[in-house]
Amino acid sequence: MNLITYIEKTGDAAAAHEFGISERAAASWRRRERFPSLKKAREISALKGWTLEQVYPKQAEECHQ
Repeated sequence: MNLITYIEKTGDAAAAHEFGISERAAASWRRRERFPSLKKAREISALKGWTLEQVYPKQAEECHQ
């Protein structure tokens, strides 16, 4: 599982509440329009037991090259 898939399954509102962000931010992450800051990505990684690669999926890397 990665961040985008998690938000798709959980919903923007629930993910926003869990990660301490706005619903709008959760929606923009889900749509791959924006991505978490490194600080927030580390917080999410620690909370969910994920790697940073799961927070920043491959599509995110391709968008920033």
